[in-house]
Amino acid sequence: MRTVDLTPSWGEWGNLFYRFALEGKRSSLEALHPDMAKAFAAAAAFVAIQGSLTDEQRLQANAVLEAEMRKQGVA
Repeated sequence: MRTVDLTPSWGEWGNLFYRFALEGKRSSLEALHPDMAKAFAAAAAFVAIQGSLTDEQRLQANAVLEAEMRKQGVA
């Protein structure tokens, strides 16, 4: 049987968090807190290792970063 992965990307989670914040949905924001904490921790980890990436890894990481930013309407 084939399945479809409907798990939102981090950019899509960012959109949800942003929309809930704009609408004052405090309980929704509180429920998303563990996911947002994980996203920001991952961002810190990425920044920490960025200087040690190969050129190929840096290009791949930049492509993912740009795609996720576009999902959030920022890039």
